[in-house]
Amino acid sequence: MLAGGRSQRFQADKALQDWDGLPLLAHVVERLRQQFPRVCVVGRNERGYARAVDVPLLVDLYPNCGPLAGVHAGLCHTQSTWNLFVACDMPRVQPPVLSLLLANVRSNVDAVVPQVDGWCWPTLALYRRTALPVLERALDGGRYSLQDVLKALRVKTVSETRLRCVDPRLVSLTNLNTPEAWRRARAALREPTDEGARA
Repeated sequence: MLAGGRSQRFQADKALQDWDGLPLLAHVVERLRQQFPRVCVVGRNERGYARAVDVPLLVDLYPNCGPLAGVHAGLCHTQSTWNLFVACDMPRVQPPVLSLLLANVRSNVDAVVPQVDGWCWPTLALYRRTALPVLERALDGGRYSLQDVLKALRVKTVSETRLRCVDPRLVSLTNLNTPEAWRRARAALREPTDEGARA
């Protein structure tokens, strides 16, 4: 899980904010644990994160370089061919969406990424270790946009139509970048939802 951002738009460390009785970071970890035997947090060397979750904490090898550095560090620390990355500010990610991404793994691609309205979601995606050289070249060259890096990778996109088959309201793509986004998401939790059982 990616937790290396500085939360500048949120004006507080959102990873440690309470969400459904748990720090946001821990909430997302618990969701991922339902499907994956090994979960790690990648980001800054933050002591508060260690207190919030009982999982390995991996530190970015390129500090302060955004989610791209997190994906890079995660791939450097793993022996698995494919690895799922989810941003810590996406607490409504649905298990069927993760299963759909996994079902689209191909031997001839470097990443599997949701795509809605032509926009890819690189912080809810699968990356293969073959992507590492491209990520390192971007980081060494001072280019930190994951969207730009995707253009240099072999990417399998998962369409909005297919995503809506398993997540009709696309709640998995709820992203809490700002206090206003947080308030809207909290309000949505009190409404009827298609999420099914909550973690």
